[in-house]
Amino acid sequence: MAFKSGSFQIPFGLAPALLSGNIQAEFVDVGGGPPADVLKAGDAFQVNFSWEITGSLAPMIGGTWQLRLLIDEIGGPHDAPFPATPQLKPLTGVNAYTDNIIVTNGLPAGPGGSSYALVASLSYLNVAGTPGAMGGFVDLGLISVVA
Repeated sequence: MAFKSGSFQIPFGLAPALLSGNIQAEFVDVGGGPPADVLKAGDAFQVNFSWEITGSLAPMIGGTWQLRLLIDEIGGPHDAPFPATPQLKPLTGVNAYTDNIIVTNGLPAGPGGSSYALVASLSYLNVAGTPGAMGGFVDLGLISVVA
């Protein structure tokens, strides 16, 4: 898969010249190549994130980004964020960021296989550690996992 664009939210009422953002993510195998839409149970994969904040306020914002994958087994019991504790990335005064989440143990498959919806999620904590009204997500679509 190639990078997909998502939805990015900023605090209500700010003009784009003051603050705006965008987010993209892609689902790839751990070697960096595109995996098939059908994975074998337990096969490792990763999601690459790329996001940016722009505007005159962007360099002044401090805090921490939180990255997660939201994994939902369609009709099954395996629904959970990954990792359980969000992966953290400090805001450093730059506008563009990249990171990835590697799922080393892959996903389980039920009898006859399983389908999963994957969402790359980005949220924000201000310098006091309180959730802020900024972040985004990318719907990465569905994948099938077979035994």
